[in-house]
Amino acid sequence: MTKNVGLDYGLKPIMALISNIEFPDLFKKANCTGLIYGFCPNTSGEEIPHELSFMMENENYAEQFLDVLIQWKDSSGGDSNAVELEFVELKNGDYTLVISPDNHLLMKRLVPEHLDDRINPRLITMSQGKGGMRIGKNYLTFRDKYIKDRRIVVRYTLFKDGQYIKQSSKYFVKTEFQFYTEDNVPNDSNAVLAIGNKPGFKLPKPPKIEINNENLLTRRHSELKYFFPITHDKIVNEKWLENIITTINKNYTSDQIIQAICNLVLFERLQRQKPMVIDLKSPGYDLSILEYLIANFESFDSYFPEDNFFTKQKIENQIRLDAKFLKERINI
Repeated sequence: MTKNVGLDYGLKPIMALISNIEFPDLFKKANCTGLIYGFCPNTSGEEIPHELSFMMENENYAEQFLDVLIQWKDSSGGDSNAVELEFVELKNGDYTLVISPDNHLLMKRLVPEHLDDRINPRLITMSQGKGGMRIGKNYLTFRDKYIKDRRIVVRYTLFKDGQYIKQSSKYFVKTEFQFYTEDNVPNDSNAVLAIGNKPGFKLPKPPKIEINNENLLTRRHSELKYFFPITHDKIVNEKWLENIITTINKNYTSDQIIQAICNLVLFERLQRQKPMVIDLKSPGYDLSILEYLIANFESFDSYFPEDNFFTKQKIENQIRLDAKFLKERINI
């Protein structure tokens, strides 16, 4: 079972995250024909924004679409930043509204708290744009009179054959909107891809990590001590398997050797579990192992192979498998 399986604790397993995939479809089926801006006079008689409404033709899908936006906010502790509404003014005189979940709050909703600092999230965010709208007086008044933290009601208004039917009774309150021109949309905004890439725009690549990166080595050391406290203590303080360890190739570091022994111990524990709890042939087995280790803390009741299970050849082979795993995964 352990053949050709490696693992390095200096790397955070990749967790693929995806936002709600149906809300763009709901928006399209609701058939949004435009936006309505609501204003009310302040004490000085000046018209100030108080409402933004989607003009929709299909009530069923409009209701479901609004429910998704409300759910984003409610699942983020009532933070209206969970719903991104970004206005982009185009050079041809039109403007587009881009609707998407806030990436930071989306990850907080999707990543379990116990994995928060132990995974490398890869996020796929769905966004939806409403374009083809001319920049006119109502939009400009909304943009120019909007002040951050002002409470703006967001809802939909139902129309049929161009005739007003009713406003939705359901709504949510938003206090922040973003306004950009076509040339100044931030590269980290979801609006970039929704309106089409800017000339020369490329998705930023994460910095390349070297195999001897200090943070990686530090993380490997601390994670081995955390997940294998007894095994680590036996090797380091009780000199367990010292007669074998002293014969191992001197080019390998102590943490590589300890990691290999810990992995051999772990794989033997997994092999004894029937049915198997982890498919080590799956591409994401490192994430499954992380979940297992968090749920099954090493104790004196844990299984430990007999000393004669370990050999110089087994440990060195595991070191090579771990090194291969690191090389293949380090800059995915």
